Amino acid sequence: MTVLIAHVEADRAVAEALEKYLERRGVFAECETAATGFRALQSADVVVSLWSKETVFSPERLAYEDRALEGWADGRMILVKLDLSFPPVGLRDLPVVEACVDGQRDIAWAAIAKRALDGAKPAALQVQQACTAAAPFGSFTVAGGAALLAGGLATAAAGIVPTPAGLATDVLIASGIGAALVAVGASAFAAGRMRAREASAPHALSKEGGVVILCADADRTAVLPLIEGAARFAESADDVRGADKIVALLTPRAFESDAVKRGLFLARRRNTLIVPIISTRPDVLPADFAALLSETDAIDWSAAPESERARSLRRTLAA
Repeated sequence: MTVLIAHVEADRAVAEALEKYLERRGVFAECETAATGFRALQSADVVVSLWSKETVFSPERLAYEDRALEGWADGRMILVKLDLSFPPVGLRDLPVVEACVDGQRDIAWAAIAKRALDGAKPAALQVQQACTAAAPFGSFTVAGGAALLAGGLATAAAGIVPTPAGLATDVLIASGIGAALVAVGASAFAAGRMRAREASAPHALSKEGGVVILCADADRTAVLPLIEGAARFAESADDVRGADKIVALLTPRAFESDAVKRGLFLARRRNTLIVPIISTRPDVLPADFAALLSETDAIDWSAAPESERARSLRRTLAA
């Protein structure tokens, strides 16, 4: 595993301090900048994206956004704020480590080290730690449920339960307790296995495929009557991963949507067909969205009447 610390040149001192902190704790780390180029991510790499006002005004800001989203797409990105500047659209609603105060950065570095190590654990170990399920007497892991199940079977078979006084209970009572333990253990084990199956494929493709609409939540009301079962809205990243085609309705509200931007990035990364429908003038697209759509042919709705927009969307969905 390598922790890749993406930073602008102005934040090099902070990045190197984090690098040294991680390496003292046995975590291999490298600093990287857009100027020197970002290397291809390996399966266990973790991207730490340092964000500051220097990043906001960097001429290479879009490259740093892409690097952060690349790590996010693999579930291996840690966003770190070095000051009070806001992250860009696409990153604003993601978990963040606050490292704004110089004197308290060791606390932030410790949190980063823990998250990096957790993110780099083998998938099987992550599954085992993630698969907890509620049961009548608390929460049990798969291993705990299995142990309880085994203990219940043994107790029921032996018919005895040790007490603090070292005595044995009545055989029938012990058998009843053993049976109860068996039931609880089996329930916990089964629930844990279900959680394990879910956690083992956090980026599983949607089986539905088909056409997925990517738009701002506030634009759904206008689009819903036009879909007529021909498409569905993207409710999560997995919907985007499973889509055969993405129809992106790009309005001023969409340009402020973290989910829309991440969805476009993910679809582009997976080489999914993207059909952008732009309701504003194409020449005034925000720079980040223009970069994401640079290799696509957009449908221009900026001068189209409402009736033509409806027909255009239906043709797009049917194509």
